[in-house]
Amino acid sequence: MKKWILFGLLFVVVALSAVLTACNKATVTHIEIADMPLKTNYYEGESLDVAGCTIHVFYSDNSVRTEAVSADMTSALNTTGVGPKSVTVSYEEGGKTYTTTMTLRVVSRPASALYLVTPPQKSAYVVGETVSIEGVEVEIYYTDTQRYVVSARDLNYTPVVAEMGMTSVVVGVANLTLEVPITVSAVAATGIRAESLEPNVYRNQVLAPSAFAVYYVYNNGTETRADEFDLRETGTVVTAGAYTLHFEATHPAYGTFACTLQVSAVEDEVRAVRLVEAPLSYAVGDAFRWQEVRLSVDFAHAYDVPYTMGRDDYAPLTLDVADGETLEAGARYVSVSVDGETLARYRIGVGVLAPVRWRIETGADEVVRCAVGEVPAPVALNLYAVMTDGSEVYVWHNWKAVAGVDVEMPAPAQVGQTKATLVYEGLEYTFAIQVE
Repeated sequence: MKKWILFGLLFVVVALSAVLTACNKATVTHIEIADMPLKTNYYEGESLDVAGCTIHVFYSDNSVRTEAVSADMTSALNTTGVGPKSVTVSYEEGGKTYTTTMTLRVVSRPASALYLVTPPQKSAYVVGETVSIEGVEVEIYYTDTQRYVVSARDLNYTPVVAEMGMTSVVVGVANLTLEVPITVSAVAATGIRAESLEPNVYRNQVLAPSAFAVYYVYNNGTETRADEFDLRETGTVVTAGAYTLHFEATHPAYGTFACTLQVSAVEDEVRAVRLVEAPLSYAVGDAFRWQEVRLSVDFAHAYDVPYTMGRDDYAPLTLDVADGETLEAGARYVSVSVDGETLARYRIGVGVLAPVRWRIETGADEVVRCAVGEVPAPVALNLYAVMTDGSEVYVWHNWKAVAGVDVEMPAPAQVGQTKATLVYEGLEYTFAIQVE
């Protein structure tokens, strides 16, 4: 009996000891990251790698235990967008879960290659030109799912001058570079162009090379003027309408080139008119005949152009006597006008003997000198008046009128260079004078 009592007491002691031991066991207070994972930087799309990561488990009795972190102890890593990313680490013990966090970082993935998508707007150059990459588009390759296209303004490029033998220029992004193909050729003439030295070509103008300029055009955009060239239409008298002119020039180094120039004729300015031929004697009652009046006209761009009055294609030249007008007896001047301005006059006689033109024997270019109020006297002038019947009257001999001939010679009223007029029976002779 005593033996059984002894065994019972021993059992109670052991049980109480187990209870007391259980009540004094240490519990987890918290956890901390001990070692960060070997990989702390990630690119977009990569998965978390916890290799090398450990935690410290702290207990209530101040003891610390190290625990390796496994993948199932962490939250997912969000790799969308660059920057710091927080990952939660969880640890379970005694039916409780303890957590801590660690900070990883998502960084930009470096480009691995550049590819030319769009070539530059200009890829052919001449020696000396500055190479431009305007228009270039380049693909930056990161991964099969990460590709970005950038334009010329986003590329690193230092402008260079084209040289013979150059086949490309280098562009770059970060530490990557790409060669953009170009071609370089020597400077050479590739053609010619022609231009008129005047704003227009003009009616009655005789076409000649001197009215035009021809330029050699080079492949670098420059030009030089040709010293010599041919104009196929040289000698053509311009009338109305449009013309296609043909030019040809031979460069001593690059051969012969041709070009055309489109021009249109415009009316020219009349500068002077001279009588060439016209009836000077009419019978009373005759009709004035425009078609028998022939003139020589100086234009701004053409000289001594024959002109017949009444020509339909040039209206501005008019006479102050109507074509077909019945003439009355007497002598009169016929005026040739352009747009209302009289440029020439000639004299006719109708049924009378009258002087109609002059014949100058000497002194035509003399400049007569005289004082104010003094009648000028051309000292070298020998002047004859031609009459309607063809006869002549000697009007002025050296410095005075011929005896028996009445002339009018008004005296000048002011100092300077001007003109004086000698008049014989209505026929006028004008000459230059210097009044002192």
